[in-house]
Amino acid sequence: MKVDLLRGRLGHHRFHPMLVHFPVALYPFGLVMYWLGNRHDNPALADAGLYAHGAALAVSVLAIVYGLIDLVKIDSKSEAPKPHS
Repeated sequence: MKVDLLRGRLGHHRFHPMLVHFPVALYPFGLVMYWLGNRHDNPALADAGLYAHGAALAVSVLAIVYGLIDLVKIDSKSEAPKPHS
C-alpha cells in the first residue's frame, strides 16, 4: 500500500478521517486520568492524563494539517464542502 505524506493519503484513503477520532477519545480520557490521580493521590494516573493530553494535542495538529490539505484540494464547484459548512 502506497503512503503519500504530502498528499495525505494511505493508498486511496485520506489521513484526516483516520486521525480525528484519536483526540476525541484522548482528551476525555486524560481528564478522567487527572481526576482519578487527584482523587486517589496517585501521580501515575495524573501522569497518564498528561501523556494522553500530549498525544491528543500532537494528533490534533496532524489532523488539522491533513484536513486543510483535503480542503484545499476540493474543487470550488464541488458539493463536497457544503455538508460541513
